[in-house]
Amino acid sequence: QVGLEAYELYPAYLSNHIVPVGSTLTVEPGVKLLTHPGAWSTGYAIIVEGTLIAQGTEADPIVMDGTDPAWGWGGLIVQGAGSAATLEHTEVLHGGHPNGSNPYSNVAALSGGRVSISHSRIADNVLGSSNYASGVIHLADGSLSLTDSTISNTMTSGVQFYAVYAAGANSALEMTGNTFSGNSINAVLLGVDGLAGTRNTLRPQTGLLGYDFGVPYSSDTYTLLPAGNLTLEPGTTVRGVVGPWNKGAIFKVQGQLNASGTADEPVIFQAVDDALPAAWGGIYVNGGTANLVYVTVRNAGRGQGYPYLGTSPSLSVDADGHLSVYGALISNNQNFGWDDTTVTVDNATASIRNSTFSNNGNPNEKDYPVSVSGAASKLTLSGNQFDIAGYKRVLLKNNAMTGADFSLPRLDGLEGYELSGKITVPAGVTLTVQPGAKIMGGWGSGLMINGGLVARSKPGQEIVFTSSTDDGTPGQWAGVIFSGTGAHGVLDGVSLRCGGAAMSGYYEPLGTLIMKDLAPNAVQVLRSQISNSETAAWQIVNSNVTQNTILDGNRVLSNPGDGLRISGTSQVILANTVALDTVGSGIITQSGAQAALLHTTLAGNTYGLSAKGSSSLTLTNTILSQNTVGASVDAGSTINLSSTLWDANTTPTLGSGTLVNTTPYSGPAALAPSDGYHLTLYSQALAKGQSTGISTDVDGRSRPQPAGSSPDLGADEFNQ
Repeated sequence: QVGLEAYELYPAYLSNHIVPVGSTLTVEPGVKLLTHPGAWSTGYAIIVEGTLIAQGTEADPIVMDGTDPAWGWGGLIVQGAGSAATLEHTEVLHGGHPNGSNPYSNVAALSGGRVSISHSRIADNVLGSSNYASGVIHLADGSLSLTDSTISNTMTSGVQFYAVYAAGANSALEMTGNTFSGNSINAVLLGVDGLAGTRNTLRPQTGLLGYDFGVPYSSDTYTLLPAGNLTLEPGTTVRGVVGPWNKGAIFKVQGQLNASGTADEPVIFQAVDDALPAAWGGIYVNGGTANLVYVTVRNAGRGQGYPYLGTSPSLSVDADGHLSVYGALISNNQNFGWDDTTVTVDNATASIRNSTFSNNGNPNEKDYPVSVSGAASKLTLSGNQFDIAGYKRVLLKNNAMTGADFSLPRLDGLEGYELSGKITVPAGVTLTVQPGAKIMGGWGSGLMINGGLVARSKPGQEIVFTSSTDDGTPGQWAGVIFSGTGAHGVLDGVSLRCGGAAMSGYYEPLGTLIMKDLAPNAVQVLRSQISNSETAAWQIVNSNVTQNTILDGNRVLSNPGDGLRISGTSQVILANTVALDTVGSGIITQSGAQAALLHTTLAGNTYGLSAKGSSSLTLTNTILSQNTVGASVDAGSTINLSSTLWDANTTPTLGSGTLVNTTPYSGPAALAPSDGYHLTLYSQALAKGQSTGISTDVDGRSRPQPAGSSPDLGADEFNQ
């Protein structure tokens, strides 16, 4: 009106001005709405339970303020289902002096209220003390659309107050093209369950530091609920606050999180205080889905323990959740003196591709980039880079991934996989170890195969099963154990070493490779090496092998116990076997077992051959060289030797059992010094063998050489 300065609102004593349900208040361009201070040091608010339409123009904006700007007023509050306010070219100033339990805000949307703000300015909140449970704009199960507007604040010095505060699972927020400046915290706080149950997209805004989650010093976990769907656009920053007792804030995902950055504008997850490692908790996918494309996850790892905080993964997924990561940088998860794991997967699915792990873990600590546990877990790692300290391994725990057929590929940039405890592959499930992979067992750990294990090496890509230290010390882990009639597998060209220890629930037989109670011919072992083992390197117990191509071309080396021990009801055939430098027996049968060996080399053992406990050994085309005792046979047992080269054994034979020695030869075996079992030109084993139908030697080369000649004795066929 001409000459009219403003409309002043002076509600009743201790009351607010209310636009009731079913009513609409329309404010035209250029109008000023001013609210008087309330009684008892309160500030009156405009409460909209119906509809408010305030549409100014750029030339004639609408102003909402207090009559006393220094005192302020209670702000605009839109509350209740069906309530709505539209502000266009409107200035809402000097809120923050509430009446009663109203929020300390300029604008609030509560309990289903909807607010749309465009081309407006929300500024100069008068709150005089820090408050982390409200904001200049406050949502509590309300919705806000904020477009091309400015949130600008001049707070009392030292006051901590967020520009936007969102609480309540039913809140919704849409912001585009806004400017944040001068606020004490130029950020949006996702407070208790803020936006957690609705579909929202967050994007960068000019001057906005980020979207914070948790409530500082009050709440340490933000949960995106199963109904929630949150999308983060390129360049968005999400920040974890400091929780109570300095705990790390966790971003828990039970719904769906889509963080879609670009190589130039990644989505960033960090702490509010981003100066040091382990400054916040991490992202925890608890039954939900997280798709992280070109994201940076840095300085996570702070735990939530008390009084000691402990650690937290940067990324974790469990409860059948799904985590997909592509093109990410995951960095600075470090807690000195604690065991850190950067990514954990527990009965869930994780795929991490073309990502970089940087500066995680600490030297000389048991810190791992990835840990997997639970039979239902599935893991894909490909194309990643690991610039980390600690252990460059994937840790497998609690029967990880054994709920269905699974594969362990070679991991570029990592040593391999480390077992923690007994990992059991159940009947009906097959584990495939791909060429070049390395499996390491810690103390008290091992692979129990009740189902299938397939491990086939390729040239230059040997598969290795060994201890976590892999330093040649025997008895550091339980090894690989095939057990039961459902067990089956192929080991081709693999190396197994440093086993022979017990583990929880398994105490005997001990060795690095155990075959126990198997169906006939169930496990093939070809061209493999078993070494540095406690008790016995290789044990075959109550298991039959009836074909000479099943156990072929294997080497048993440098064992402080026995090399190959065959016992129980076992009846086996082996071809091209080498047993060297064993403190016990190179090959031993006991407890009634029967074994036939074709083309065998036994050298440098305490006992080359031993037969005990009513067992029998039958060997054809054998070399016994430089053993302390060539062949030892106890009463009631039998050793049958046919075409055998005896070379410099300290005591050729020992024992009161039956030893049959047909077609013996004597003279130097002249074994190659480089490995102790290959023949040389000067060996007396050349062309001394009889035909056994074995067409290849320990290395897979054809036998005999030249064709049509007599084969050589021992496991090797000299290339003449």
